[in-house]
Amino acid sequence: MSELHIESESPISLREHNRTEKRARIREAAREVFCRRGYLHATTREIAARARVANATLFRYASDKRELLLMIINDDLDAMQIDQTCAPAERLKGTVRERILRFYRSRYEYFARYPLISRPFVTESFYFMAANESDVGPEARRNRARRKELIAALAALIDPPDGKRASARLAAELVHAIYLSACREWLESTTPDPREGLKRFDALLRLAAAGFEK
Repeated sequence: MSELHIESESPISLREHNRTEKRARIREAAREVFCRRGYLHATTREIAARARVANATLFRYASDKRELLLMIINDDLDAMQIDQTCAPAERLKGTVRERILRFYRSRYEYFARYPLISRPFVTESFYFMAANESDVGPEARRNRARRKELIAALAALIDPPDGKRASARLAAELVHAIYLSACREWLESTTPDPREGLKRFDALLRLAAAGFEK
């Protein structure tokens, strides 16, 4: 009986394993090609060849270059988020401003590590955020959903423990808007330094907290 059970389960498990492995291969091939040739000059054909899959197979995992780019970013940011949630007590240490800077530090460090995919990601994200839900792919929808989660997490840092107050959410949206603008400008430098990026972000946060009028 157990042997029959194993035989019926194994093909499904193997198929899922193969699919996961192939997706990871495509993602890493896209990362390598984007980082070597740049997003604009990279082609899906070259990525498929690097991943050792047919072009048609690649399109079953990502419909175009934007979806490939977002697959990389989404997976990396998901892994980053898991690391951040492993130490919840650490996240609430210090002032609100210090918590916010700590929250975004890993993103600055990540984008500095991969500027050739981070710059097009920032550009593309402005496009798909304004597009209709039906006009974007699953990776773009996944990235949209992350923004809601990020705002909720920020609100919880501003107003522990749950960040449900309307004022905390509004403050979180303001902080993230400042971050998006500061990060985009910072990424325009030839070699983005996360320390400089955070320093500029911190200065903008201080100004927002102090207000414009004396």
